[in-house]
Amino acid sequence: MKPLFSLLGRTAFSVLVIAVFAVPVLSLAAQPQVKYDLVYLNSRELDRILDYKQELESIFDNTISDKIKVMGKGSEYALIYDCNSSRKNVYKTLKKHSKTLHAAGFDEPYALRDNFFHPLYNISYRTGRNLDELKNLYSTVSNTIGSQLHDELYIEQNDSGSYTLVYHYCGERKLAQRTADEQSLALGQTGIKPKIVPEDGKNVVYGESSRINDDPVEQKIVDDINRDRRGRLVIKALKIVKYHLKVKEGAVAALLADKHKVKYSRGHQPVVAGTSLEVEGGGKADTSVKIATVRPPPPAPGYRRAGGPPPPPPRHLASYNMGRTNTALEKSIEHHIDTLRSTGQIRGDEATGWMVYDLQQNESVVDINAEKQFQAASMIKPFVALAFFHQVKEGKLKYGAKARRKLSLMIQHSNNAATNWVMKQVGGPLACDRLLRKYYHKTLRNIHIREYIPAGGRTYRNTAAPADYVRFLRALWDDNLPNSREIRRLMALPGRDRIYNGTPIPKGTLVYNKTGSTAHLIGDMGILVPKTQSGRRYPYIVVGLIERSSRASNYSGWMNSRGNIIREVSTLVYKDLKRDHHLR
Repeated sequence: MKPLFSLLGRTAFSVLVIAVFAVPVLSLAAQPQVKYDLVYLNSRELDRILDYKQELESIFDNTISDKIKVMGKGSEYALIYDCNSSRKNVYKTLKKHSKTLHAAGFDEPYALRDNFFHPLYNISYRTGRNLDELKNLYSTVSNTIGSQLHDELYIEQNDSGSYTLVYHYCGERKLAQRTADEQSLALGQTGIKPKIVPEDGKNVVYGESSRINDDPVEQKIVDDINRDRRGRLVIKALKIVKYHLKVKEGAVAALLADKHKVKYSRGHQPVVAGTSLEVEGGGKADTSVKIATVRPPPPAPGYRRAGGPPPPPPRHLASYNMGRTNTALEKSIEHHIDTLRSTGQIRGDEATGWMVYDLQQNESVVDINAEKQFQAASMIKPFVALAFFHQVKEGKLKYGAKARRKLSLMIQHSNNAATNWVMKQVGGPLACDRLLRKYYHKTLRNIHIREYIPAGGRTYRNTAAPADYVRFLRALWDDNLPNSREIRRLMALPGRDRIYNGTPIPKGTLVYNKTGSTAHLIGDMGILVPKTQSGRRYPYIVVGLIERSSRASNYSGWMNSRGNIIREVSTLVYKDLKRDHHLR
């Protein structure tokens, strides 16, 4: 048998050799360039990823935020910036993002090959340009398969202005398709055909808490609650009148025409204790209750008091800061925090503040470091909204489409650029501070608005006390602030929180809240309105703050662990109220 090159000839053999070696070279040349993405965080806990995503959105502008996506691989989730770029370009982006994140105290990202994590999928039901129609569709889908959707049904808005009803399933493609097929059977008679779509982080404009807040039936329940509360306030005012008639010789005390205010004749004003609070209830500013803790004045000349000094005011007349102090719930929270400190889960340099106020009973239940100054972080933003709406009420500003969009970004997405825009309309941080101190000093006693939100979100100079949040939320609930209902609407817009998300508090709870986070502070303040066994609602306030003296070296881990501590305390509060007031 002749050699192969003899059979083919030298020329043919040369061509064959060239072809054999050329194939790999041509194959390599045809390969697409490897692409890379940035990873901000990866974890087995989806809630941790979603919490961190919201924090990142507060420091980056929309051009970056819109590209931040939640992806997965097996049991692992990741927060990805979809660079889809070359190694050289992604390195430039990495340096830029690292600088911003490091300045804000966040963890720095790392580069990873594109498509290592795969997209997660949601379930879409319909797209349209009429928001009201999508809201009606929301009710139809929720009522049909609500037990499955829980609180993950949202209306999203895309860049073109269209709206889409989406169930945030955040699962693998096959599982999402299986769930969509199951829902299709349940929705068969409605004509709604679910389909799977990639999770792409579109702007959420409507969710469960929004729906409850907008529901006229639910609003009637809330109005009934407030009417009952106003009735109880009248009874308290009457008791104050009777008390002072007993302990003050010659004093003339009577209820004013609005039935909520106590008036004394000239020369017989009550002596107000240092911890007193004017209770701002009654539903409207012009019918607010003015209740003060008092101590009897020195006796008038010639006056003889029989039987020694009069008794102290009854407990139901106690001031805000002297409410149901040292309650079983307060002791339970203190014990929980002490246990966490003893096990190192809360550091020695970390201060905490906790408050619970029962809006239904009009009494403070937990007061731990109530008047201590803490960094306000993003929780200052509802106060900025109040300053803005005060100027709207005075006719100095208009609440048009642009302002509405900016305030939504400020409250729902905690957008810092939008916050600075709103501050600027009022006249700047110091102007906001002066306005609030002048007109709302009884509500916001300890706030200090000192700065615009710096680049990267490093806001450390604005401060407030836990009691400021409680007084603000009480006035907000009672409609005693300018445009209270609009502020409540903004605070009910969908977003992550630390007093409801991730807790066993039942789905269907109305939530008005604002979180705050920096490298030094993790907090949340809000009103929770769960349902009772009878179908009514029970409103109460929860405020939780944890502040450390030094910056956290592992921001995402510290934020997650301290956020979970606030969730644990919120759970303790709910379980206590559930037992005492028959919550669901």
